[in-house]
Amino acid sequence: MKPTKFIRSSLAALTLGLTALGSQAAITAAASVTGPISASNFNATVVPTTDFINNNAKLYVVVIHHNTVYVHSGSGGFVVYHGGELPYFRTITSASESFVFSGWDLSGLPGAQIFLGYGNGMDDMLANNRYIMVYGVPSNPVSPPAPQPPNPGVDAIQAYSGIYRCYNEYYRQATVSVQINPNQAIVDTTNLYDIPIRTMSVPYDGLNNSGDRVYKNNIFPLKVVMLDVAPGKAFPISIGYVSSYYSTPRLWVCQREGN
Repeated sequence: MKPTKFIRSSLAALTLGLTALGSQAAITAAASVTGPISASNFNATVVPTTDFINNNAKLYVVVIHHNTVYVHSGSGGFVVYHGGELPYFRTITSASESFVFSGWDLSGLPGAQIFLGYGNGMDDMLANNRYIMVYGVPSNPVSPPAPQPPNPGVDAIQAYSGIYRCYNEYYRQATVSVQINPNQAIVDTTNLYDIPIRTMSVPYDGLNNSGDRVYKNNIFPLKVVMLDVAPGKAFPISIGYVSSYYSTPRLWVCQREGN
């Protein structure tokens, strides 16, 4: 079985992990929402610093819902973000910029997070923390309860320790040794040619939206190990490494050697 879809899944999870990084937001912004959730009147305002006014700086409106990122592209409305340079809502020309959306149906986005940000491009905005969540869409009370993720015991998790054959997006192969328990994952990454460290040791951080166990640190270089404990998974281990905001994620998915 080719690992392409597993790599893409890992990339999405890693992208969501990156949105949790960063220090205190360096931005002044607020939003108000009135009306029913199916026809909300959304009014958000951001106050840029003077050096960004009439200087080709860009205002961004981003909605994150589970593993999907929507970005308002101005006249094109909201589009799904697949990577690359972030589309922007408009350029900044005044001391107070607004994003107004009347009759916005948010009923299909329970739990979504709405962000505003600005900067001289996406990298500048992210690196300088000029973005902030201005509104969280309430979870839909009539939605069926989400299935409970598997909660294996200590022995079941430790059983995933062993030798794995890993693949990256270019179908390069390498073997790694994995030691994993409920609190920590240790991977010998010597054979992963694009990861510049020999050992990855990361603590347990929680479950992601797919129910995978995530082991990671919270500073750069970012190191991530994910364990999918669902029965029958061909690639239960995923490994990620990101050296900085500006670098490309290095991703590998792994199946137990001999499978």
